Amino acid sequence: MPKHTDKEIELAAERLERWADSLDSATAEFEKISDLRAVATADDAVRADEARLREAVALARAHGRS
Repeated sequence: MPKHTDKEIELAAERLERWADSLDSATAEFEKISDLRAVATADDAVRADEARLREAVALARAHGRS
């Protein structure tokens, strides 16, 4: 499975948000998507952790650590 760039994921999320905003809650039929929201939340956490790791490694290297 090809890995998507952060920009591709961000653009897809923006498209989804625009689509969701266009729905009329009075007439739309909704499906529970809590499982998908959990995936998105976990993905956000992983990306944040990866960024913190990169930052910590850069700082350690700046202090001469290997």
